[in-house]
Amino acid sequence: MQMMIFPEDVGFPIGETPTAQYYMVEVHYDNPHLLEGAFFETGLVMYYTPELRSVDAGILGIGQSVDISLTIPPNQDAFKVVGHCSPQCTHETLEPEGITVFASMLHSHKSGEYKKLQK
Repeated sequence: MQMMIFPEDVGFPIGETPTAQYYMVEVHYDNPHLLEGAFFETGLVMYYTPELRSVDAGILGIGQSVDISLTIPPNQDAFKVVGHCSPQCTHETLEPEGITVFASMLHSHKSGEYKKLQK
């Protein structure tokens, strides 16, 4: 696992909402082999500065929203869910000049499997 470090000219804007008093950090631990006595060492270092970076980082969630219809029925060998983000969706949501992706993360807990798409 590698650390995620923002590029030098990128910052994540905080404090833009005057009513925000707290920020929450969520950490997911994974022990798929159920190792007993496993020790996980984690850390978080955040730097705050009033000097804004030239590029704002953001979070873009794409795919399926969590919904009761995505609950995997019992005793299934496979359960396929496919999500699409149409050009119309990205046109309405993203700035015309586009975005630069510098990190990504798949998020499906133990239920997902990464497969390369066949063209």
